[in-house]
Amino acid sequence: MSSPTVKAMLAPIETERFSLRSLSTAEAYRITYRHWLHDPESTGGAVPPKAGTGPIRWFFSMERPNKRTKFTHAIEDRETGQLIGLNQTRLIGGFTALMTVAIHDRAYWGKGVVVESR
Repeated sequence: MSSPTVKAMLAPIETERFSLRSLSTAEAYRITYRHWLHDPESTGGAVPPKAGTGPIRWFFSMERPNKRTKFTHAIEDRETGQLIGLNQTRLIGGFTALMTVAIHDRAYWGKGVVVESR
């Protein structure tokens, strides 16, 4: 049985401007490979150097959601439905979590997406 925290992390999340929906490993891979690997500026150097440029190397080096302790959500603009970034959360015990928010659509940089999606 899933804990209440896990159930909450898998449910869609709505903010004033954005929708966050849980992604499978395959969906997260497709999005991160397409948007993050080839644009180091959008990730601020967060792409692992060992990833190389090949899709298989990227898959084995990426942080993959397991829907128990690691979660990845797509951040979509509610008005347009456009995917603008990802929110990754890792539960590390107790009341502690690590979170990474990456916005690949430059039109949304500096517009409070990170704070709102957190």
